[in-house]
Amino acid sequence: MKKFSLLFTMTMVSLLSFANNTLPYPEPEFIGEVYVVVGDSVVLLEKNRTVLRTQASATMYIFGIGDIKSRIKIPNACSQTRIDVLPTIQLIVRANNNNSDPMTVINAFRFDQGRTERSATLSKLGTFSGASDGTLKHVEYQAKRYGEASYLVTIKNLQAGEYGINVTDSNTSDGNMFISCLGVGACTDFAAIEKAKKEEKEQVEKILVEEMEGAVDLAVRLTVELGAGETWFDAK
Repeated sequence: MKKFSLLFTMTMVSLLSFANNTLPYPEPEFIGEVYVVVGDSVVLLEKNRTVLRTQASATMYIFGIGDIKSRIKIPNACSQTRIDVLPTIQLIVRANNNNSDPMTVINAFRFDQGRTERSATLSKLGTFSGASDGTLKHVEYQAKRYGEASYLVTIKNLQAGEYGINVTDSNTSDGNMFISCLGVGACTDFAAIEKAKKEEKEQVEKILVEEMEGAVDLAVRLTVELGAGETWFDAK
């Protein structure tokens, strides 16, 4: 009877230990990789290699006064991995280990989105203003240990846009950085916007010509010429 009780106790302890170590989602395989939790599954974020580039303003070259910025750039305006705008988003971020404060390991930020790329200014050094963390749009989050070497990151009220997650453990000594990218909400299609602007411009030009040429009833036909541009010089 004692042997049975002892065996039963050991079995229960083993089962409880197994249950405690069972995670609802797997950890990413490699350091720097990030999963986003979508329903009952996870999706691996698009991962990009980029190099930290330093660029000085024109006035710095000419007068020795200005700013020096350290920037990263990711090709394409939108991330391939996208989710809807949600009240709460959870990420599983793989690090070298999860013994450190996640704030010192994980950088979450919003990209500045352009027509053909996403970019972020990590730091800025001004002649008079000194050093600063640039215009990096940090994203606030809460995190806790997850599994053997990951963090479960929770972000609330993330607005539509393009975002990056960098794990400092994955950066290399030669300046290479690995950024996991996530798009929230619909992708802004700049090509479609440009096309719409062009079509709208043509419609406006047509209306202007018709209205101005018919504004005055003259014996000689009134001819109107139009020019368009971002400045008066371009519109000549």
